[in-house]
Amino acid sequence: MHTLLFAFLDELLFVFSTEFFVARELRLCAIDRTPDAWSLRCTGKGSRFVPGTHEQGTEVKAITYSAMQVHERAPGEGGEGAHPAEVFVIVDI
Repeated sequence: MHTLLFAFLDELLFVFSTEFFVARELRLCAIDRTPDAWSLRCTGKGSRFVPGTHEQGTEVKAITYSAMQVHERAPGEGGEGAHPAEVFVIVDI
């Protein structure tokens, strides 16, 4: 799961770096846990980053595995409306 999360976040960073697309909402559609071929499918909403129009902060240089945590919940755990997982990721700036 950690490798899949890393690859996904790294892809988002790549898309921002090459196309200046910033996702403001991501919705997980499916996770395929086929042995040796994990993948995920999601949809996202966002816009192209425009300097001067959008607020600029510190640039993310890279995603890291450092202290990465994925806490998955069992179906129904956490009550109605609970997210299926919580993740913790440190990024290099």
